[in-house]
Amino acid sequence: MKKTIALAAALSALAAPAFAGDIALTINGVQPEGGKVLVSLQTEEQFMTREYAASDMLDGAQAGTLTTTLKDVPAGEYALSILHDANGDWKMDLSEQYLPQEGWAMSGEVKMNRPPQFSDARFTVQEGAQAVSLDMSYPE
Repeated sequence: MKKTIALAAALSALAAPAFAGDIALTINGVQPEGGKVLVSLQTEEQFMTREYAASDMLDGAQAGTLTTTLKDVPAGEYALSILHDANGDWKMDLSEQYLPQEGWAMSGEVKMNRPPQFSDARFTVQEGAQAVSLDMSYPE
């Protein structure tokens, strides 16, 4: 009986995700357009869906720099997406040419000349706390 309990405890410890810690996020260049700034940390399976590994919602009325902390993020590959949802419709407004009409930022080397790809936005979350800084882009 004791061996069974010890084995079950050991197996459950192996199955538990290793927590990397917190991600301190700095968002630069926020324009005071109102609404909310939506932050989403996503795995490859969640990328560009409404699902996420961690998220936050910040006030979009102030200009400059916003900060937030995503807590207890498991180690792994992720993409960070930020949308300044000024009109509160919970989606990215696009022009007829499918270009963003609201402020946005994304981790990695994403260019908006095609739909974003996880491979372009991915970064690795490792053990321990880390800091990420992203610059907002707004339509001209």
